Amino acid sequence: MFFLDKAEYEKYLQKNEIEEYIPGQENYFNWTEDGYIKLERNKFLKSNKDVSQYTNCMGWRLLSDGKTMVLIKRPFGDVYRNLSLENYYKSLYNNILLPQVAKQFQISSAIYYLAKKDTKKKTRGYEQIYIVTKDFKDKDEELIHGEEILAENETDINELNINQLLDNIIQYLEVNGYTNANREQIKREFIKQSFFNRFVKQVDENNHNWALLVDEFDKTARIAPVYDLDCCCEIGKRGNHMRKTDDGSTVSLDGFMRQYENEEWFKKYVEELTKRLDIEQAFLDAQKETKFEIPDKYKEKYRDYLAFRKRELEEAYHKVYGEKQEIRENSEQR
Repeated sequence: MFFLDKAEYEKYLQKNEIEEYIPGQENYFNWTEDGYIKLERNKFLKSNKDVSQYTNCMGWRLLSDGKTMVLIKRPFGDVYRNLSLENYYKSLYNNILLPQVAKQFQISSAIYYLAKKDTKKKTRGYEQIYIVTKDFKDKDEELIHGEEILAENETDINELNINQLLDNIIQYLEVNGYTNANREQIKREFIKQSFFNRFVKQVDENNHNWALLVDEFDKTARIAPVYDLDCCCEIGKRGNHMRKTDDGSTVSLDGFMRQYENEEWFKKYVEELTKRLDIEQAFLDAQKETKFEIPDKYKEKYRDYLAFRKRELEEAYHKVYGEKQEIRENSEQR
């Protein structure tokens, strides 16, 4: 975020309820040797901005560069204590690795860092670790959660059918006058995000976990990056918070492909995806971006799991589009 003048900057501080600003170093992150951010008080200026709409969050902070807002939260495992210690750490590492997998799906993701305070305190056997993410909103953008969109449209806020969600997004944009919104691009991004979630088996797709970013002044809108990635890769129980294709499936890759098989862009997208997915590159990108290296024990688990899902992706692609090609060839022969 950058500001034209002092007045604009002060307006930003007021909007985000920052109590004070003390000039500090531009290099506002300090890391431990093992790749955790040090949560130092003089680096994080407290904001009174409400966090009640965010799950398990401690609060917003303004970093000492005077421009960057970050959200500090506790991980999934702090709420759902029945996680094994191994799955607790895996829920943390999902936030480090999966944003890089999302990039290979050609979608944007919130970028997360792991952080510790200067304390050795443990809670019920868990070392207290926090998750830090930079605010991904552009200046003047507002985050409108999916459940707010559905409520305004007088639709059940628990709706999880992907096409129904898309219809509600378009209706919201039209009713609220977002004429500059690229609706086709928003549609494609939402489909790609939904496909990514299905690939990593995101089990927490409630309608608080996706959003539009809207600029009321310019009347523009875009899909927010994917966020809240704790409950992926077999972390958390499958339940009533997973998006569905019209056939009612929640994890079937070929079921998803069949829903959009007649959209040429989607076929090309999946075809390229089967060639592009590279877990080793995702590990490298994650360490480069966050300074945290996922322990080898967990890397092996991710390698096995994501390699299996990639094979399922390739098989589903050949099943769906191979059948379609066979039908087309038989039709031409007649």
